[in-house]
Amino acid sequence: MSTILSAISFVLMFMAAWPQASAAVSGPAGGILQIPSNRSLAHCITRCGDIDFSYPFGIGSGCFRQGFDLTCNHSTKHPKLFLGRSTVQVTNIDSSYGIVLTPIIFKLATRPGTNTYNMTWEAPAKVLRVAIMDQQSCEGAQLKNESYACSHGSSCRNSSSGGYQCVCSSYGQGNPYILDGCMQDYNPKPKEHCPASCGPITIPFPFGLEEGCFANEKFHLNCTSGNLTVSVSEDAQYQVTGISVEDGTLTVSNMVNGSNEKEAILIQTEDGYGVDSPMEDQFDFSVEYNIVIKWAVANLTCETAMQKDTEYACRSSQSYCLNVTHGEIFMGYRCKCSSGFQGNPYVNAGCTGLILLITLY
Repeated sequence: MSTILSAISFVLMFMAAWPQASAAVSGPAGGILQIPSNRSLAHCITRCGDIDFSYPFGIGSGCFRQGFDLTCNHSTKHPKLFLGRSTVQVTNIDSSYGIVLTPIIFKLATRPGTNTYNMTWEAPAKVLRVAIMDQQSCEGAQLKNESYACSHGSSCRNSSSGGYQCVCSSYGQGNPYILDGCMQDYNPKPKEHCPASCGPITIPFPFGLEEGCFANEKFHLNCTSGNLTVSVSEDAQYQVTGISVEDGTLTVSNMVNGSNEKEAILIQTEDGYGVDSPMEDQFDFSVEYNIVIKWAVANLTCETAMQKDTEYACRSSQSYCLNVTHGEIFMGYRCKCSSGFQGNPYVNAGCTGLILLITLY
């Protein structure tokens, strides 16, 4: 009875280990630590065979972050991609989510006349977990500005096994490891005939109630029976009592998800709105109060935002751009009507001149 050997290939999804440059999978010199721009990476190879990849992975000097180098083997009919100079083959890479696909090969002995085979196998204990390992945590990495990997518009997440990951914020998409790589989905042109109010509260753009009326999901409000609300998480919804495009603030009051819910402190972060510990746990009072949320249009500097003409938020010709900070934290930019004008800088011709009445005696 003859035995035929055949290979069965399983493709499993792993979180790839992004090792330090000194690790076993590290490749040639030429890895970088600063955040590159699309222009500086324009000469880099981004494809091997039928597999596309992007920074922090790369091939060649100046095209990958230290420890993320790849090798494209052209010795076979179809080029194959490998991590560094290792034998770990890569079949797909998604830099935005830190996902690497790699095949596992099994050899199975087959016998003539047998059509069904039973096989058991045990998955690896870990071959790979996404993490940038030159610092052990986001806190440590953010103190090393010259080597911090996360670009503006992205946020940092600690890895459970050490190191950290960069991800584009909730309202953006793209590559968090490239300068301005997290694309903001800001729509500067609302559709016509959008609802302009809810109860007694006026709703100025970029806020809105209907699809096409708000600039992005961050500015999406809800109107129910004359009550205006904003969702800050899946479980928390707050009543809106005021909107100011002049000051760049959103004022909210009590939570509307139920009378048993506790009030909470709201913080607008790069990921949207964050809910801190209950207010009653920190202060001893029961009267209704207002919370003022400071907001920015997008996590970009004014200089960068003005280069993105199709998404630049300051649409009125009589407006200008302001960088927004909260203490030492950079939040992004917002718009303001020029001196002597008032109105909404986020719509065309939204800022109008003030009329001065002079009485002569």
